Amino acid sequence: MLDVKGNISNGYGDPDSEHRPMVNRSNPEQFQLRLPPGLRERIKAHADENGRSTNAEIVRVLEREFPEPWKLEERVDQLHGLLTILGKAMPKDAADEVVQHVHETLTAIAVGRTTDVDDDTRDEILRGLVRWEGKALKDAEGQGLPPAFLRRSKT
Repeated sequence: MLDVKGNISNGYGDPDSEHRPMVNRSNPEQFQLRLPPGLRERIKAHADENGRSTNAEIVRVLEREFPEPWKLEERVDQLHGLLTILGKAMPKDAADEVVQHVHETLTAIAVGRTTDVDDDTRDEILRGLVRWEGKALKDAEGQGLPPAFLRRSKT
């Protein structure tokens, strides 16, 4: 078994004991893991090269391969926030073009122009767009400018 610190043990605490299971009550996510010969050493070497513990290296790889799912509406909101920041950092024309392409893509999904998206996903994107455009209208009113991402595609 590979424990949290990257040490190999038999899962019973004392290497000579087969009667006392090792229990970690403070971390219910801990579990035994059997690794093929040589894998532990390769993980440890890679972790050492990158200044991480073996456990941190395993968790990093697992997080990369099994990322936490995103809620689509939250992601649209995050995208709006990132585009707002991008708009402040880039020349206006370039930022407007990026924002317009993202908005056109999300709008195409929401209105059914993109054919391989299910109805629930379309509804989530539409709700995100409604919030996005509401924020854009408030921002534009405060600045006296029309929001770039309310423009519709000419196609």
